[in-house]
Amino acid sequence: MKRRIAAALALGAGLVAACLSIPAFHGPVLLIYSETGSGAAITGDGFSLHFAGGSGFRFPDALRIDGVDVMGHASSPCWGQRGTGFAVMPMPPVSGDPEPGGPSAMTSQLHAALSGPAVVQVRLDWTTRFDFMTQPMCSPNPNHVPGGSSTFTVFPDGRIVRHDQLTDTNPNMERVLAEQCTCPDPALVPEQFHLSSYWAFARDLFPTQVGLATPEDPTAQDDLGAIPTKIVSNYNSICLDSTSGTYQIASAWDVPPGAGPETFGYDMLISHDLQKAPTSALDFSWDVHGALFITRADCTAAFKRAIDYTQQRSQLSINGAPHTPSMLDGMFGGDPGDGSQGIDVPDGPTVLSLPPLAPDGGPPTPFVGGFAVWLRFPRALEVPVATRAGATGTWYVPQRVDDRNWILWFRDPLLQPADTITVRPD
Repeated sequence: MKRRIAAALALGAGLVAACLSIPAFHGPVLLIYSETGSGAAITGDGFSLHFAGGSGFRFPDALRIDGVDVMGHASSPCWGQRGTGFAVMPMPPVSGDPEPGGPSAMTSQLHAALSGPAVVQVRLDWTTRFDFMTQPMCSPNPNHVPGGSSTFTVFPDGRIVRHDQLTDTNPNMERVLAEQCTCPDPALVPEQFHLSSYWAFARDLFPTQVGLATPEDPTAQDDLGAIPTKIVSNYNSICLDSTSGTYQIASAWDVPPGAGPETFGYDMLISHDLQKAPTSALDFSWDVHGALFITRADCTAAFKRAIDYTQQRSQLSINGAPHTPSMLDGMFGGDPGDGSQGIDVPDGPTVLSLPPLAPDGGPPTPFVGGFAVWLRFPRALEVPVATRAGATGTWYVPQRVDDRNWILWFRDPLLQPADTITVRPD
C-alpha cells in the first residue's frame, strides 16, 4: 500500500513539474537550419542557401535551386563581385567566395537567431583590416578596423530578406585612399572607392535577364542583353529566368538617398548591387536592405513580389490596427530598426485581415504569397491555434521564439477584407 502511495505521489509531482514548464513545440518543418564542418545551410523545398565555413568571411557562398548552385564564382577581375558580400572596388571584395590575397577576416561569427521550422534567420558579424598582401600599406594603422553585420531571413516560399550594416571602429583615425588599396589589375586606374552590397549569379544559367522598367508595373521589363554582352545598368529590381524556365530569381534593393542600384554583367556572372556614392577616401558607414525572391512561374510574378517588398504594399490589420512588414526581416511585427520584435495581442482571439481601405483611401492591396506574423502574448503558451474558413493542409505553422513570443507562417495570401484568420492563445 505504501509503495502505491509513493508511486502516486511521484507521478503527481511529475505532472506538477510538467505544468510549470512549457515544452518546446515541434510542428511541421518547412525550413531546416544545419551546421557542418564546411559551413551552415538553410534548406527549404527545392532550394538551399549555404554559408561559408572556416575562419574566413561566412557570407553565403552557394545558392542551390533544384540541386544546382546558381551563384557566380568568377575569379576575374580581382576586384569584381563573386558569391555574396561587399564590393570595395578597387580592392578585392569581402565575400564568402574570397579572392586569394584579398582581405582576411580578423573575426567572423555566424549565429542562428531563428532556426525554424518556418522562418530561419542568421546573422554574420565580422571585422577585417585592408592590409592584404598585394598592398601592405593599404591600412597601416592597427586601430583602423572596419567590419559589419549581415542578417539573412529566409521563408518557405523562397523569399530571402537581407539587412547589411557596416561600421568602422575609428573612421577618422586615418584616411584610406583608393590609390593605396588597389588590387593588381594593370587596367585599373583607381581614383575612388565604389562600395556596394551585392548578389552574384552564374550568367550562363540565366539566358533571360530583365530589369523592372516601371516600379509600379511588373510587366514593364527591359532586356538586359544577351551573353556575352557586357551589362552596366540601373534597376532597383532585376529578374533572371533560368535556362529551363522552371524557376526565376528576382533581386530587389530598397534604395536610400545617396545610393544607386547597379547591374553588372560579364562573361561568367551577373551581379545586382546597391552602390554607395563613390568617395576618394573609404567611408565604411552603410545600412541597407533588400530581398531575393525565388519563383516558379515567370518574371512578371517575380516582379510582383519585388514590388510588394520595395513599396510595402501589403498591410495587415491585427485586431483592427494596420501594420506593414519590416523591411529589415520581412515579417509583420519584425524588427522596426531598433531590434525590438513582436506585436502585443490580448489574452483572447486575435483577428488578422486586410484593412478595409488602403492608405490612399482605395481598396486594399491583396497579399502576394505567404506571410509571417510575430505576435507577443500576455502569458506563456503551449501553442497558439489559428483558424481560417476553407483552409486545408498545412496552411499555417506556428514557431516558438519563447514562451510568450510566437511567429506564425501562413502559406496562403489574404485576398480581400472578408478573408480573416483568427488566432487563439490555446
